Amino acid sequence: MVINNIYDEYPIWSIPVNFKDSKWCLEQTGNDMYRGRAGILLFMYYVKVLKDKSSYTQLYNKMLSAIPQSVSLSKTTFGLTGDIGYFIVLSIIEDYDTNTLACLNYIKSVLTELEKTDFASVSNKSDYINGLLPLINTLVRYYRRGIERERVLRLVLSLGDTLYNDVSERDNSNFGYSFGHGLSGVIFTLKNIYKVTRLKKYKELILQLVPREKIKIHSLKWCSGEFGTLVNYPQSVPEGIVASLDNDTFCHGSMAIINFYIDYMKEMDTSMELESLLCSVVMNKSKEGEYRIVQTSNFPNFSLYTGVTGIAYTFLRYIALNQNDKKIVIPSLLEI
Repeated sequence: MVINNIYDEYPIWSIPVNFKDSKWCLEQTGNDMYRGRAGILLFMYYVKVLKDKSSYTQLYNKMLSAIPQSVSLSKTTFGLTGDIGYFIVLSIIEDYDTNTLACLNYIKSVLTELEKTDFASVSNKSDYINGLLPLINTLVRYYRRGIERERVLRLVLSLGDTLYNDVSERDNSNFGYSFGHGLSGVIFTLKNIYKVTRLKKYKELILQLVPREKIKIHSLKWCSGEFGTLVNYPQSVPEGIVASLDNDTFCHGSMAIINFYIDYMKEMDTSMELESLLCSVVMNKSKEGEYRIVQTSNFPNFSLYTGVTGIAYTFLRYIALNQNDKKIVIPSLLEI
């Protein structure tokens, strides 16, 4: 479904939005990771890598060539829902193919815009979906890859200070431990900053934020539930809560759990739980005729975090596990 849309000469990049009761509208997708084209580009890259077909390579390059060369970040957000989606994706994928020069120029252009940005004025600084956290982790990836290293490190230090001040000066008792909107995303990001900078203040702040006792999991939503604690402190997932999931997306449902099971298959022996949940998702799809996501019969939701692309990406990770001859590692959406 996703790939067929890319094949079209003029693909329809819009998704249905249920804005009130049974009322729907179509929303044009942007360049973000959460619901936009950048998330689909990430999926298409790993389809190309895993399947190694010329047709997939052509589709991948078609999407790469659509990355805009002029960037303005004056009114954007910097989270997964922001206009830096392509900047995030290019820090993950390793082959820009025939678009290498254009992609490197785009990265430099974004860095120039970031260097002019007053991050202190950004709202929701400590949020993963809408705030600064994905940007910081993206810059850390560029630093580790050696791309524009000095510029990137200066930005990491600047953003690190902004995040540190924001978190240390507020009352964190009401934020909870979700990943998308809570403290788990903050802790994950602070750990990455500390690994790069080795500044003691980040380690001390992490110790202040970590839960003093085991968090009881009531909801396994990645965005707003206690699932976020599993990313920083892996533990067994309550089976009863898994069984109660009524959504198949990454942000709100089972795909986040499947990603977790894949990530910790060796460490925690989650293979049985993984197979069981995968079978449950597939059987429900066979029974109901569609995945449990927010979409309509006429307009599918192609997004990475709330739609079919996230499901396809997660299944692709599972397929890669069983292709040991290629040894392809597809990164978890939990770590982006």
